[in-house]
Amino acid sequence: MTPATDPDEAEFEAQLSAFQADVATVTRGFYTMAAINHLASQDAALLAKLNHAPDFWNLVQAASQTTLFIALGRIFDQNSDVRFTLDKLIGAAQKNGRAIFAADRLADRKRRESTNADAWLGDYLKGIYVPTPDDFRALRKVRDRYRQRFTATYRPIRHEVYAHGIATRAEAVELFAETRLVELQRIIRFLQLVGDGLWNLYHNGRNPMLRRRFPPWTIEELAHSPDQQDGTSDQRIIVEAIRTVMEQLRRA
Repeated sequence: MTPATDPDEAEFEAQLSAFQADVATVTRGFYTMAAINHLASQDAALLAKLNHAPDFWNLVQAASQTTLFIALGRIFDQNSDVRFTLDKLIGAAQKNGRAIFAADRLADRKRRESTNADAWLGDYLKGIYVPTPDDFRALRKVRDRYRQRFTATYRPIRHEVYAHGIATRAEAVELFAETRLVELQRIIRFLQLVGDGLWNLYHNGRNPMLRRRFPPWTIEELAHSPDQQDGTSDQRIIVEAIRTVMEQLRRA
């Protein structure tokens, strides 16, 4: 008989799915903006094409930027009435002493996914990683560090420019002057690592700290990188976003 999904697992899966969707939205928004800005600055003919319809391309940039900041704000939100957040994802992962990551629970999930799981589960379970309280303490420390960066620089933009529209033009310029693309990129990379790491830990029992890192390629390198079947989900999202932008710009 196939085991039923435990309520704690169902809650964790819902939190993880919503988190990964928000991170994918943030990633696409960021790299869409980055790709347009980079490509237009490198190609005078392309820039001339964009200037044939400047209002449209300004709208694309504004929409990408708005979506980026709104989704980031939702991820880091600490209000209790927000259904899906980074904090609630971590809380769902730790509920009942991290029991959802135990070997027997992983075995149940594998049995739901595979009709012959019992033929190979014994050997598979010998190599899995089960997280410890120290792992989650370390995760919370890193989360707090990135939340501080978001709160100091990017949350005011989210609230005053995009969510409520209370900042004057001069105030908005001043707020954006404090932003750093590299810092924002690092925040996004942290969120990607959390989502992919918890997914692999939950579904495969893999230690998230051993995950192969995505190399910091340039926009051009990303756009022309070969397809990687073993690439992580955030790699595919980044490459997809940049390639889509390049294709649309060349058709403009």
